[in-house]
Amino acid sequence: MTPEYVWFDGNIIEALKAKISALSPSANFGLSVFEGIRCYKSFVADELNILQLEPHLNRLRGSCKIMRIAC
Repeated sequence: MTPEYVWFDGNIIEALKAKISALSPSANFGLSVFEGIRCYKSFVADELNILQLEPHLNRLRGSCKIMRIAC
């Protein structure tokens, strides 16, 4: 099975390696936003294809605005 990857702390890493502290304000108080962005590895070149990036980023920015998180 291929590992899943996530964007964490400025890098793309395996999902199982993405750890946050139990004392993190986001974990304790739920102040966070989430938007899933799908990427697929190209079969032709060594690159990632991102599916509908702009609509995802627009939703993420809108969620940040609602939560008053600068982005």
